[in-house]
Amino acid sequence: MFQVMIVDDMEIMRRELKSLKIWGKRTGFIVAEEAKDGQDAIKKLKEKKVDLVITDIKMPIADGIELLKKIIDKKLSYCVVLLSEYSEFEYARQGIVYGAFDYIVKPIDEEKIEGLLVKVAKYIEKKKLEEEKVKKLENELEEKLEIFYAPEDVEKIINLFKDVDVKVIEVAFNLVETIGAAVDYDSLKVEYVLKRVTSTLIEALKEIYPWLPKLVCISKYTDIDFTKTLSFSDMKTIFLGIIRKLIMDIKKFQFGSEMNSMVRNICKIVLERMDTEVSVRIIADHMFLNQSYLSTLYKEKTGNSLVEYITMVKMERAKMLLHNSNIKNYEIASKLGYKDVEYFGRLFKKYTTMTPSKFKASCTCTDKENG
Repeated sequence: MFQVMIVDDMEIMRRELKSLKIWGKRTGFIVAEEAKDGQDAIKKLKEKKVDLVITDIKMPIADGIELLKKIIDKKLSYCVVLLSEYSEFEYARQGIVYGAFDYIVKPIDEEKIEGLLVKVAKYIEKKKLEEEKVKKLENELEEKLEIFYAPEDVEKIINLFKDVDVKVIEVAFNLVETIGAAVDYDSLKVEYVLKRVTSTLIEALKEIYPWLPKLVCISKYTDIDFTKTLSFSDMKTIFLGIIRKLIMDIKKFQFGSEMNSMVRNICKIVLERMDTEVSVRIIADHMFLNQSYLSTLYKEKTGNSLVEYITMVKMERAKMLLHNSNIKNYEIASKLGYKDVEYFGRLFKKYTTMTPSKFKASCTCTDKENG
């Protein structure tokens, strides 16, 4: 049986859909779940994937179009069908552009829905067969990974990341070319191997730089979909883009080996203490140095003030906490060592041009382990 989720902010509409006689052996579809809006649906779909989502278009909090985009982006269901009023026809057409299978115009016509479910069943079966083929290919590739690239090539990239060395891009370019040639530029194989390499790199970098997941949205690297293109050239561009963004993210917070070792130590202390109080005085005490000397040295070597660096780290950490947790503003301020929540709010707005609350409402990062 194919499992269905019905999403509508009106309970009476959910009940009407559930009461139709088409569910069960007659069509092979059963209503397994329901949700009151897009946000509620996403939460439930992350816990349990269903085969088909039937969703109203206009809903509060997160509407049907937003839900559709999330489902397709995160692959939370095989198929989405939109429910719309005649007046919402343009929204329904927009939904088709974004990847909806079809739409149903209210009031509900049981016969039309039954006919649509026949088409949906064939579509889902096709998608599941494709998924099985991909899984089979992945299992075969898993056994032959070391044939496609040398582990020492990945190790070389990791070592260059340790020194925050931009030469990493050149080495990464050569690695992609090696992988492409090894799998005869087969797009599915290239995609799988690049995903594995990316995953290996991210895990290694999280060990080298324990602060990275606390300041950078890791999911923007791990959730990248190489399959949006079938071109090897485009996949190579995507992968090299990941490497460039990673090196930029690291360089934003930590200097490479070319920088003065004392400055690198200063950064290390700030990054280690980001979740507590940190100041020029605290760093100077930790390093047994004069505050004035420390500030002058940092400014001389980097061109920026140490206070600016500390604030930048704190505000980026605040952004991640706002992204990925339900912690209140005053709790974030306290966690970061700010005793005055209003002062924290002013600093945050100056840094981001938004209040903490407004920033939280605009969040898109989906990382979970940054609290």
